[in-house]
Amino acid sequence: MEKNAAAEKIGELLEKIELTNGNLASDFVESQDVLDAFYEVDVIKSNEVFDFIEQEIWFDDGFEDKIIYYDVAMKYLSENDPSLRRSMDIVFDSYSCVQLEKKMSSEFLASKLATDECITSFQESDEVKEIAKQITEIITEFNQSNN
Repeated sequence: MEKNAAAEKIGELLEKIELTNGNLASDFVESQDVLDAFYEVDVIKSNEVFDFIEQEIWFDDGFEDKIIYYDVAMKYLSENDPSLRRSMDIVFDSYSCVQLEKKMSSEFLASKLATDECITSFQESDEVKEIAKQITEIITEFNQSNN
């Protein structure tokens, strides 16, 4: 299999991964980078490919979900975390009290909760895991045909 053909197949699969915030994995992960990361690796596990894709999305803030309007934030929080317990846990795990004093707002809490839900959805997605498995197979086939 040629490198361009393998990269194209990987790119098509990455376009199928839509995050809950509306972003596509292909907006943050270059198919060529996936192929290069595992080039000449003898045994590739699909969880390694999954982790690589997740890491690339993380680096470019692809999981981030910004909620910028007060009324949208209040509605989101009331529907998804009426006690504010989850969103407060999320921000206290990531920020100091001094940082929070300057940032705390309903928009901030809603954004952090929505981002956390986007990450969780990605990590628990059977579809994403299946796509990572298919990408693993493409890389393995490419590596075998070029050795």
